[in-house]
Amino acid sequence: MFEQPSAADPPNVTDPPAAPIRPRMRRLRRWMIVILAGFVALLGVVAVFWFSNSPKLPSGPVRLVRGHDGRLVPASGAEDQRGAWLEVQAGKLAAQDTFSSSSGEIRSGPARFACRRLAIFNRSNRLLLQRAGAELPEQFAQLGFIEQVDYHPHGVQCEEGLAAPDVVIVLDLVKLEESVTLLSRKLEVEISVTAGNSIASSRAGYTDHLTPPVLCFHWEGTLRHRSTTTGLESSAAKYKLAAADVAKQIGDALVKQFRQWHEKDGPLPELPEVFYPPYEQPPPLPFLDAYEAKRLTACHGLMNHNETFWQLATDAATADVLTGVQRQMESAGWRTSDISTEQTKLPHLRMTCEGAVLEVFPPRRRDARPPQTFTGGQPGAPPEATTFYVRYLDRMTQAELTDAIERTFSDDVSSDVLLLFEQSWSQDQRQRVLEILKTRRPTTCEAWLALAGLHHDLKQVAEARDALVRAQTLLRTVGNQGDLPNRIRQLAKKLGDEKLAEVEPDPAIFAELGFVELKPGVEVPPIELALNEPAHFFWRADAKLATLSVSAVREASPGGAAQYQLVHVKSFRGGRSWGQGTHIAQEEPERLAPPPNLSVSLDGLGHAEITVVKLPGKKRFRLSTTLILPEDEAEEDEAKEEGS
Repeated sequence: MFEQPSAADPPNVTDPPAAPIRPRMRRLRRWMIVILAGFVALLGVVAVFWFSNSPKLPSGPVRLVRGHDGRLVPASGAEDQRGAWLEVQAGKLAAQDTFSSSSGEIRSGPARFACRRLAIFNRSNRLLLQRAGAELPEQFAQLGFIEQVDYHPHGVQCEEGLAAPDVVIVLDLVKLEESVTLLSRKLEVEISVTAGNSIASSRAGYTDHLTPPVLCFHWEGTLRHRSTTTGLESSAAKYKLAAADVAKQIGDALVKQFRQWHEKDGPLPELPEVFYPPYEQPPPLPFLDAYEAKRLTACHGLMNHNETFWQLATDAATADVLTGVQRQMESAGWRTSDISTEQTKLPHLRMTCEGAVLEVFPPRRRDARPPQTFTGGQPGAPPEATTFYVRYLDRMTQAELTDAIERTFSDDVSSDVLLLFEQSWSQDQRQRVLEILKTRRPTTCEAWLALAGLHHDLKQVAEARDALVRAQTLLRTVGNQGDLPNRIRQLAKKLGDEKLAEVEPDPAIFAELGFVELKPGVEVPPIELALNEPAHFFWRADAKLATLSVSAVREASPGGAAQYQLVHVKSFRGGRSWGQGTHIAQEEPERLAPPPNLSVSLDGLGHAEITVVKLPGKKRFRLSTTLILPEDEAEEDEAKEEGS
């Protein structure tokens, strides 16, 4: 028998299979793992770039040159590329900086400040100074007279045989202490900076008739930097804010000093190529190998075929090093010019061989020593190693220099260039320079003073007196007069009339020298000038004569673009004042009159408004002068009051 299913029992029906939940979960889990792995990988990549990426710094020499727009730009137009890097800086810097400096200067006869081309050498491989050194060249963009800046990172060998720079700057890190937390970095840094005509110089200076007509100087400074950086920074941004501050502090100090020398001594004019002889290899110096000396620079420059520097370190006593080199070189035919072996008497050795000079000397700075791996002063400790510099200089001979000067006569160079080599003229050349100056009629105080000296040498007293009076007249147009007043007094004394150094100006001489007289009701015609060429004015006030000299000079803006400014010198009642006006317009507006670049009070007469525009396509300028009399000023004031 079969039992019938009751109504309460469910039918025996098989349910359809449910959807496969487990494979779907597995796919979702796989996607989540992929996403998570990608995120972790991304974090890993970011972490690698954040913590282990190096800053983008130059690995070789860098050269900046003044471009067509007046800015300092890379010479090749290409930057050092190291692939991808991550430089993130989100924070701020609080810094305290102190900078102390000192300088020594030597002038021999006519001397100018040469500063067209700079070279910076970084002696430290620490990241902070590497970053600051790479940023330092841009600090000199604001000096319009600088045309090229070369930067040499630590460990980069300077190429042999190149033209020498005008100024060499050396950076070195003396001390660096830091403490780091998660969101802050504290630094205490001491940096030494030196600048001079070459990479090193002895404390004992020598000049003679073969010394170039440039300012010989040595400048050294110490920057003490204390800072706290707070915030986040990637490894590639390490020291970024502190390095920028360090570069600015060093740049500001050097720019200030260079400006002072540029104003005081005047720039070295462009000289003919004949004064830059080709490079010649130095001869073998036997003592270099014994000390394993390292060559620093090897170049040629103004009035020399070669200037090479080596550096050596030895634990031998200073006296032993200098006398040992002296003996070796004397056996090779060199003669001792001077030697001092005592620490208190500027230790140095100077030797000569025909036109060549050899110098050996320790550094000027006590901290300029190689790193030590031992502590001096302990019983049995070895003596401290001392650094020495070796300088080989192959100068032009007197015959070569005389020939170079001779060639300048046929090239029709400017009087400024001729006068620079006054101490090297032969007797025949002195007579020829005299004739040249008489024909060209000098336009500067220094040229008239040189002409007066030449007349005096030839016993032409009357001509010497006349030239000296004109030099004295033009002296009032010079802002920073340097030793010119003293030279005028000395020559006046030789001529037997010291009053010539204090002679009152004569209106006839002013007119002869090209001065324009400012008179009420007389319109002043426009004047076209070259760069650095002055325009002279004079006026009568209170029975006295006053003068104003205005010239256009090249000066870069803080951003580095080429700009020109007016400089002026005013002389009145025995006093002088000088300064700068606003930037000169690059082109003349067609409709609107440009605002005055310079407004100068003319004591006893009114004031002058001077406007200068640069003529297109050339370094020439058009100067317009408007004389505003006191009654005109009163009318202008009344009009302004009525308008208000």
